[in-house]
Amino acid sequence: MKKLILTTLVLLMGIALQAQEVTVEFKGMKTVAGKLYVAVVDANNKEIRAEIVDVTAKTVKLELGVIEAEAIGIRVYHDANSNGKMDTGFMGIPTEAYGFSKDARGTFGPPELSEYLVSLKEGNNLLVINLE
Repeated sequence: MKKLILTTLVLLMGIALQAQEVTVEFKGMKTVAGKLYVAVVDANNKEIRAEIVDVTAKTVKLELGVIEAEAIGIRVYHDANSNGKMDTGFMGIPTEAYGFSKDARGTFGPPELSEYLVSLKEGNNLLVINLE
């Protein structure tokens, strides 16, 4: 009987700890140059991953692998001129393409985390972000 209970508990724990694999596809780069600066945050807006990806095509895929969070938000900008920063123009408005998960857009500044937070499902998750 103890063995049956222990086996059941182990199986239930295995189900609860299933991994969420995340792949992100970035679209809308106007030039095939520079780098994408990607930040992944959890539901508390804590950065859990940061990636810098070379832009080798107008659509770039990034395999994030296993993410140990129930929900994430992704922020990205395309540093097309490779100067290591997001360029801005008049009044701080970005002049380089950027995006957020769920294609969220803020009115005067970045969107609230709740607008771009994505709940992950068990297994594989494909997120598509269109840069503007």
